[in-house]
Amino acid sequence: MKKSILLVFLAVLMLVCGCSQGTVNNEGRRIAVTVGKNEIDEVEMLYQYKESISDFYNTNYQLVSMLGIDFTGDLSQAKISDTQTWQDYFIESAMYAVMEENYLMLAAEEAGFELSEKQISEVEKSLSDFYSQLSAYGYDTETYLKENYGANITVADFEKYVMNDAIVFYYYQELISQIPVDDAALTAYYEANSKNFDSVDFKIYHFAYTVPETTEEGSEEPADESYKLEAKTLAETALANITSPEDFDDQVKALLGAEAVASWKDGYTDATAQYSEIFTELADWLFDAGRAYGDKTILEYNNGYFVVVYKNRYLDSYNTVDVRHCLVATNTVSNILVEGSDEIDYEATQAAQAASDAEAYAKAEKLLNDWIADGATEEKFITMANANSDDDGAVDGLYTQVVKGKMVEEFEDWCFDESRVVGDYGIVKTIYGYHIMYFSAVNEPVWKLTARNSIRSTEYEKIYESYGEKYPVIRNKDVLKNIK
Repeated sequence: MKKSILLVFLAVLMLVCGCSQGTVNNEGRRIAVTVGKNEIDEVEMLYQYKESISDFYNTNYQLVSMLGIDFTGDLSQAKISDTQTWQDYFIESAMYAVMEENYLMLAAEEAGFELSEKQISEVEKSLSDFYSQLSAYGYDTETYLKENYGANITVADFEKYVMNDAIVFYYYQELISQIPVDDAALTAYYEANSKNFDSVDFKIYHFAYTVPETTEEGSEEPADESYKLEAKTLAETALANITSPEDFDDQVKALLGAEAVASWKDGYTDATAQYSEIFTELADWLFDAGRAYGDKTILEYNNGYFVVVYKNRYLDSYNTVDVRHCLVATNTVSNILVEGSDEIDYEATQAAQAASDAEAYAKAEKLLNDWIADGATEEKFITMANANSDDDGAVDGLYTQVVKGKMVEEFEDWCFDESRVVGDYGIVKTIYGYHIMYFSAVNEPVWKLTARNSIRSTEYEKIYESYGEKYPVIRNKDVLKNIK
């Protein structure tokens, strides 16, 4: 789901009325924005504003630290440019969130969509867990909310916003899933965008040169390029001598010194990449539609000359998988100090951590053994996960259509083990704790998942655009300028 869509944003700007109406709701709060029939008051708008700041900070915390701006304070004087402040930026970000949320809430209402009892229960559990965490850290819930979202927010407000988020999330999932995409559409999309899906195998070696140091501050690279000559000659000689990928290594090594040859390892020049993973000139050459086995070239890049030989291009079509897990989280123990000093007793701390980990493993092992004794069915695993898992994000313990590169290494390795079959189970240790695993299903190829998501995203943009036309947006500038 996108926070903003350029075409829709431009269309919405045509609809937005910058009026200064003084409308208040039944609670005496001023209305900041109206989306269709929905009124967003100043308290909710401030909540969205603060959430936008939080999202930005969590995503760009390194940039924030470099900027040296206090994002918890008044941003109305903090300039991004001559015409925009950080307050302006985050109000617009909050506006996008408010628009999309209310578009989807209105559409959900018209469609007769309601949260299921299970979904409501999940939201209530999340809220309960959140309140428990606050209490554990010594926070009063209402005080915490007011400190973070403004003096006028109530617990009831917060719970309403969280429930609205759930409605939007689940309705969006339902809406997207109902956009039909058949195999013919997937194939057509792949054929039109194959370079975004395919991988290439090739041989590559970099003959580097050293750029001379300049003596004058700010001077450009020397006009005399003689310093490149040796690397260029070696690259051109290698290219002329190479006849195929098979003799690539031998021809390159023949031009290298004894030290480089001695440190050479098999596979050193073998490479596999997708278009987006390599520099543009190399990607364009490798993915050229007319490229054939054994084609070769030289490309100057990164202070040197790359000699490249093409091997083949293909669709790496591994299958996604569905897995369930029940997480028994491990706790990081506090450092134990040497008696009578401020120094950490590392041996005692490590022993305490080992004991804590062992306790978590023993719990995971008992849960697994009890499940096996109870029949070892997937239904029983769901029951176990729901009652015991420390991962609240996996409903029924399920992660569906898992792709490579998204999970921690140990978890992923278990999922994509070549010997894995439906019904397999086991315990996997990660940085999060001990995962009791259950292999639920082999799902569709990753390329189909990616293509389907892309097609549906494009179709959703059209739906979103229609919402912008259907549900007019009215801003109260007098209220918005005081959101900070």
